[in-house]
Amino acid sequence: MGVSGSSSMVFRFGAAMGSGMEQYVDLHMGDLAGLTMPMNCVWSSDRTTLTCTPQGPLSPRTTYVIHLGGGMMTQAGQALDYAQYGPMMGGQWITGGMMGSSHAGGSWTMMGANWHNANGSYGMAFIFTTA
Repeated sequence: MGVSGSSSMVFRFGAAMGSGMEQYVDLHMGDLAGLTMPMNCVWSSDRTTLTCTPQGPLSPRTTYVIHLGGGMMTQAGQALDYAQYGPMMGGQWITGGMMGSSHAGGSWTMMGANWHNANGSYGMAFIFTTA
């Protein structure tokens, strides 16, 4: 609650992440069915930290959802262990019907492999509200 509308989002990983994994990070307005907000994302030199900055200020007193795809991989080809850290950091497993019948207006079934986790989910959702 009370997140600044001009904040960057910083994601820290326990291993160097694979090339292109930033494409499996979305920011939605409202819920997972809401608009996807454009962001610029940049990796640290060791690929363990991803900093994403919305391309414009976020609306005040608005709920947003960060969606981390379930099949994100490290450079070594290992899947992220969301079960170990996701829930304790406030994440919720995403199922096809969670918070709406679509993903940004598109079908859940149209999402590619790197959005799916081995447990059948679509990754983790982290919900916040702006100040």
